[in-house]
Amino acid sequence: MVFEGPEGFLSNREMFLIGMPRLRQLRVKSDNSCLSETPRQLQHFFTSCLQEYNILTEDKTQYSLPGWQRPPIDLDVNSSEELIDNYCPKPWRYSSFKSIQTLPYMGDNVLYGGGGFVADLGYSITTALSVASSLKENNWIDDSTAAVFVEFTVFSPTTMLFSSVKLLFERFPYVATTTSLRINTFNVYPTTNKTFLQLY
Repeated sequence: MVFEGPEGFLSNREMFLIGMPRLRQLRVKSDNSCLSETPRQLQHFFTSCLQEYNILTEDKTQYSLPGWQRPPIDLDVNSSEELIDNYCPKPWRYSSFKSIQTLPYMGDNVLYGGGGFVADLGYSITTALSVASSLKENNWIDDSTAAVFVEFTVFSPTTMLFSSVKLLFERFPYVATTTSLRINTFNVYPTTNKTFLQLY
């Protein structure tokens, strides 16, 4: 298992986990006006549709209850942290790209914003499975989900290299989900190993 190594190491004991792995979801606003674009002969087969994701259709609802329900009271940035935590756990709150320090990302012909709804997976497989189970139970991924990122960074002490990993699940209108993987490896610390320098 990936997270089972002690002291932050992955199970292969060769890489160290930097920061907490997370899921980040981007959603589209609920709007069935896209049904009008469906050929008339097929409209009776559909009761809802998924809009194309873009800056205008992205759902940035600040606070939601689990299951994407509206809170029973009005919450805003001036509400106490305790009140917000009681009603809206973190995976159900929108986070801006500034607050989570994530840049926009080019998917399969779609530019995704750097914000979204973030679920931290913790540092152990037990915690990750518990978080995933809770998200599944409360339909965190639903008909308004446009994309889900799995994001984490690892460090290899033997090579002094960092690798940023993004696994992206995309969902398009009328098309099955697609997946892609991007691993960016970079060097932060200088090395004096001449052989290694020739490779990179």
